[in-house]
This record gives sequence, C-alpha cells and structure tokens, in this order.
Amino acid sequence: MIDEETTTTTALEEIDDPFALKRPVREVSHVPVTDPAQPGKVLWLSLRYLDAVDYGMVADEAERMTRLYLTGGEGKPAGPFPLVGDQQVAISERLFQQAAMVFAMQAPPEESRQRRIWNTEYLVAVAVAMPFGWRDLLGICQEINTRGKWAEGNSSGPITER
Repeated sequence: MIDEETTTTTALEEIDDPFALKRPVREVSHVPVTDPAQPGKVLWLSLRYLDAVDYGMVADEAERMTRLYLTGGEGKPAGPFPLVGDQQVAISERLFQQAAMVFAMQAPPEESRQRRIWNTEYLVAVAVAMPFGWRDLLGICQEINTRGKWAEGNSSGPITER
C-alpha cells in the first residue's frame, strides 16, 4: 500500500489509453550465420532481445511445430517434416523451441537488413544444414537476451544499431 502523504513523486501523467503507448525501442543486432558445411554462404539475421510478449509467441510456435510434426493433434496425425537436402530430418521438441526462439527474435522488416522473416521450418532447415553456425547463433541469441543487446566491443560479433 502506498501512503500518499509520505510518498514523494515527480509529476507523472496517468495513462488513459494503453493502446496509444509506444513500444520500447530494442536494439537490433545484425548477425551473419556461416558454416564450414556451406562454404561461401551466409544467412543474415536481424535480431532483437525477447520481451515478455515474445516469450509467449515462442511457446505457442514451438507447441504448434510439435503438434504439426511430432505428436499430431485435433484428430490429425503428425505430418512429415520437409526434407532438407533431399534427406529426412531428425526433429525434436527442443529443436522446435530453439527455432521458435530465433523466429521470435527477428526484427520486423522496417528494422531489418534481412530480405525476409524466416519462418520456423526454414530455421530448422538452417539448423540441420549449418550445424556449427546454428550452435554459434544460439550462443549469440543467449547473449542478446541476457544483456538486452549485443555485448559492446566484441569485434567478431554482430553489427548493432539503435
């Protein structure tokens, strides 16, 4: 309980319409994903740290992928995951969670250098075809989410803009 007589505050404007509030600006990190298995190829991702809304999207997207490709649901059996390089893919719920996280971290087109927003299926294909790049990308995502932005001064890291 706040005691109005003893609380000192600066002049604050009460919120009348939360829909009129601006969302906080989040730094965007432009991350190159490369892998020795794909020489001469790069996938650029423009990523932002996850906010509370994004975490819900990650859970929903991972659940959707799990239902679609692993467990089935609503009376439908699980379908086959698309082939990557003409080969079947060993998929897992954890892989879907990782891909859903990267999907949710992608900055919208107006803040991005990416040609497109990559969906979760495409990101799973990247994980399979570029395993070392994917491992490095997950580490970068963890760093972005832990610090709320990319660590300053890391010359081998992504390019960060405000």
